[in-house]
Amino acid sequence: MEIPVFLALRDLRFARGRFLLMGAVVALIAVLGVLLSGLASGLADAGISGLRALPVSHLAFDAKATSEQFSRSSVESEDWAAWSEVPGVERAEPFGNTLVNAQVTAGAEEGEQVNLAVFGMAPDSSMAPRPTEGRSLADGGGASSSPGRSPTWASGSGTC
Repeated sequence: MEIPVFLALRDLRFARGRFLLMGAVVALIAVLGVLLSGLASGLADAGISGLRALPVSHLAFDAKATSEQFSRSSVESEDWAAWSEVPGVERAEPFGNTLVNAQVTAGAEEGEQVNLAVFGMAPDSSMAPRPTEGRSLADGGGASSSPGRSPTWASGSGTC
C-alpha cells in the first residue's frame, strides 16, 4: 500500500506541469458544460415562453402527436367539447399556434425579416390577451406590444 502512494507523490512532485495542465482541462470542460446547459435551457424557455404565459393549467394534444410533433397536433371540436364536460374541468377551449416568418413593411426597420409566434383562439376565450390600451379581441380590437415585452397579438376574421 505504501509503494503506490509513494509513486503517486513522486510523480506529482516531478510532473507538476502535467497535472496542472490536466486539472485545467478538466475545469474548462466543466465550465463549458455549465455554460452550454444554461444556453440550452434559455433557448428552450424562449421557445415556449408564449405557451407558459397562457392562463391555463393543461394543454391537450392529439394522440398521434408525439415528441417534437406536438405542433402538428389537431384536436377536433367534438374532442374539446367532450373534455369540457369531464368532471373537474372548468373550461376547455380551442387553441392553435404556429410559427411564421414575416417582413417588416413600414417604419425604421422596413424590410427586416422577423419570426413570429401566432396564437389562434376565440375572441371571448379566457386565454385571449387583455390589452393595456385600446379594445379587446372580443370587441373587435387587437393588442400589440414592443419587442422585449409580452407577445404581440392580433385579431382577424378567420376561425380558430
